[in-house]
Amino acid sequence: MKKFLTLAVLVLSFGTVQLSHAVGLGLEYNWGNNGAGDIGITYKDGNFPVIDLSLALGGTYLGIGANVDYWILNPHLVGPLDWYLAIGGFGSIGLGNDYFRFNLGARLPVLGLQWWPIQKSLEVFLEGALAINVIDLGTGTSSPIDINFGPALGLGFRVHF
Repeated sequence: MKKFLTLAVLVLSFGTVQLSHAVGLGLEYNWGNNGAGDIGITYKDGNFPVIDLSLALGGTYLGIGANVDYWILNPHLVGPLDWYLAIGGFGSIGLGNDYFRFNLGARLPVLGLQWWPIQKSLEVFLEGALAINVIDLGTGTSSPIDINFGPALGLGFRVHF
């Protein structure tokens, strides 16, 4: 856990060295096609891809994951609402008693809604994506290439500074 948090802080710190836009940093809750939920740190810097690092704990299970999304569109909708269209990818590792899983895949498309209760300072977002799992290695998998589809949902906030 300490190593994960240290890595997350280092990644986020490296990104802030090259800032030329407002940075958004926050928390989110994710739900994936395997039914598991996780809590993550989310980072956005202008047009740089959005990076989400997540952690799932449960009993003897530990899951670590990452999403990277590149926003294609981010137009204003109405009032304090914006929306976005993105494409991205994900990776995760799951560990437990007699259990190991490694996944890589795509997020196509990612559709999101942003609400700005404090103009361009506090962002609350809800997003959905079609998760296309391409590589699935580990306990109980029959083939390393296992293409399957499922929803991925996220709800969170970012404070922009």
